[in-house]
Amino acid sequence: MNRPAEISGIAGSTVLVTGASGGLGEALCEMLAANGALVAAGARRADKVEELVARIHARGGQACACPMDVTDEQSVAAAWDVAERELGPVSGVIANAGITIDGLALDLSPASFRTVIDTNLTGVFLTLREGARRMVGRRAEGRMIAIASVLADKVVPGIAPYAASKAAVVQLVRALALEWAARGISVNAISPGYIRTDINQAFMDSRAGERFVAGFPRQRLLQPTDILPLAQLLLSDAARTITGRNFVVDDGQTL
Repeated sequence: MNRPAEISGIAGSTVLVTGASGGLGEALCEMLAANGALVAAGARRADKVEELVARIHARGGQACACPMDVTDEQSVAAAWDVAERELGPVSGVIANAGITIDGLALDLSPASFRTVIDTNLTGVFLTLREGARRMVGRRAEGRMIAIASVLADKVVPGIAPYAASKAAVVQLVRALALEWAARGISVNAISPGYIRTDINQAFMDSRAGERFVAGFPRQRLLQPTDILPLAQLLLSDAARTITGRNFVVDDGQTL
């Protein structure tokens, strides 16, 4: 009988996280660093990622700031250059950057729609493609995660571009997983339920937001830390046979 394969974690691996300037992205960076990963924190707000990196260093972790605009191909490549120069070859990616522009479809401008799609969908594509190009170039395996949303399947009024972008991310993950499977690159999606973040805080703190949360089976929002164990698993060797999947973590919110 063959011996079971040893399962290794993420310690010592370099992971690039986009949208690292706050919310879930910031929490993911801190979790990864606390578990021994070398963290490349990417975001447009350079001051915020510098502060994040300083906190990680103060706790004994390793990280670097990678200012980047995920909608710009050259900016994405430049961020990868920084990450690999500072920390070594990137073996894990979390494409987390995302925005929303609320408004009913009849009132929404085409420019607003394109802005959300550019960040939430094109940004994920450019981020994952840059990583895959580099991994294929050095014949290395890799683990990739795209952050989608429960709104890929369930919608509410006023978020058409966001919901469309997240549904497209789930299908993009499946397509890339198929294309890159033979290259040893795994691509998966995590669809979180409602988490209090910068982009929804005003609504969640309103009376309407309180009524909305009261309708959940457990009457609570998720915390960023609720997503971390699954993200760590999907970045580790324990997930070597998992690819092309969308994992919903919503505390029963969509039941």
